[in-house]
Amino acid sequence: TFINDGMQVDVDAAESMGNKISQASATIEDFGPLVLDLGAKVEGNGANLLGFLRATPIGKRYQDQLKDVAIGGSGKVAFTLHLPIKQIEALTLDGSAQLSGAKLDHNAYNLHFIDASGPLRFSQNGFAADQLDVGFRERKAKLSVAIGSYVADPKHGFEATLRGQFPATTVFADVPVLIPALAAFPGESEWTAKVGVDAPDSAVGRSELVLSSDLRGTAIDLPAPLAKSAATALPFQLALDLPYAGQRFEATLGDVAGVKGRLPDASHAFAARVDFGTQAATEPAAIGIVVGGRTPLLDAGGWLDLVVQGNGAGAGLINDIDVRADDF
Repeated sequence: TFINDGMQVDVDAAESMGNKISQASATIEDFGPLVLDLGAKVEGNGANLLGFLRATPIGKRYQDQLKDVAIGGSGKVAFTLHLPIKQIEALTLDGSAQLSGAKLDHNAYNLHFIDASGPLRFSQNGFAADQLDVGFRERKAKLSVAIGSYVADPKHGFEATLRGQFPATTVFADVPVLIPALAAFPGESEWTAKVGVDAPDSAVGRSELVLSSDLRGTAIDLPAPLAKSAATALPFQLALDLPYAGQRFEATLGDVAGVKGRLPDASHAFAARVDFGTQAATEPAAIGIVVGGRTPLLDAGGWLDLVVQGNGAGAGLINDIDVRADDF
């Protein structure tokens, strides 16, 4: 419909990049300033909707963050666009999407989520998924993703948070060197995994993973000072760069111990420095494990028994022990 110096288009049905447009309207009030106001509702499978997003200015702006992402299942999208044709950089966009039973994959990090359901928000400056219901490694979890202006830390271009109840063997399944030691951590706890990737214009370009849990529900079947019952809470945090092979890491276990180390890769052996007490851990050696610090109680007999029985995971890597104990 042409109205004076403007135009109104009402769409009953259309298709774009394999996605079904169930309803849309486009308005140009005046051909002089030439400003397009567009509203649409779109339905499609995950792959087509992702292809549609990648083709938009938003998708091109955040193509590095989206290049390793794949989406299965289906979804519905609704958006409004205000677009000055002669000044495209001034566009404003407001939209939402609803995922239902979708499959989300991030191939670069080998992360796979199933049955993803929930809302997403997007604008001209990025998009976010808040508390999606997902399945991850045979457990139910909550996944949040933020890109662009939706990130919490302004230095990041991408952030993701996963929360769920998991055993330690599931949390550290991607780090085979730790598998023998995880038998000493039976039970399961509430875990939070946060990933932050620096913005494309960052000078550092760092990607960091932070794992944290209060370990309530997980026992530590090791001698003192590491022993802990499943009912007792003891805050744990691990921070490392991604991809993790060959990267440095830092960990704390309440006020019991702190660790600094480096994970193995083709050029580096596993190395770690463990310091008991509240003092910050010092830098690790080139290879192997060094143990130091101070603790109120050290069950030396218990640790020796583990080594004698051959159950002391990592005992063969220990280079040096220099621990002060109030009760030995």
